[in-house]
Amino acid sequence: MAGSYVKNVVCVALVVGFAASVAGCAFSGGDRVPGASASVGSGTDPQAMEARALALEELALQLQIADPPEVELVRFIEPTEWVMAQIDCLTAGGFAVAVTSDGSGIDVSQVPASMTERGGSFMLAQYICEAQYSVVPGDQAGLGPNQLSALYDWYLGVQVPCLEAHGIAVSSPPSRQVFIDTYNSDDLWFPYGSVKPEKLGEVAWAELNVACPQSIDTSTLGR
Repeated sequence: MAGSYVKNVVCVALVVGFAASVAGCAFSGGDRVPGASASVGSGTDPQAMEARALALEELALQLQIADPPEVELVRFIEPTEWVMAQIDCLTAGGFAVAVTSDGSGIDVSQVPASMTERGGSFMLAQYICEAQYSVVPGDQAGLGPNQLSALYDWYLGVQVPCLEAHGIAVSSPPSRQVFIDTYNSDDLWFPYGSVKPEKLGEVAWAELNVACPQSIDTSTLGR
């Protein structure tokens, strides 16, 4: 499937773009994981490495990679480096990718559709490149119960109604406590998990992301 994808370090899950089930976050910065002190280029901070491992587990699930390979971190990168780091890595892997016209994402329209299906060779390459050049973990990886409760309210009060107004049938949310308890697990629930970009088409998908942003400024969630 043709399309493009962009990255946002403060998305609820580490997400991918048009070729996957959750994608297209607007490019944004975000604070570091509370208490973490990893610097760009460092792979030694235990908290940063733990957050990276959790993010990669979620990514493997989203891309339907049953047995993700062990990939050594080359270096942590800043959010502003993500597009070019991924393009350089994917190009080196033999994939015809380019920067989107607005500079915010990666154009995969020249990659054969069979490769961009979840579990396909492009998805595996994306996983490897994400693992080699991981964005310095955003602070949602370290959200506490009160912040997750606020995030839950934002989902139900803002994002779910917006998606439903655009014709998306969002899956029933868990209880607040279950959401908090499972946030860092394979059972994570988030509204955009119900969106199927491949069924919407690229234009409708892009419009949906503008109308219903996938992310929230984590500084508004309190402490």
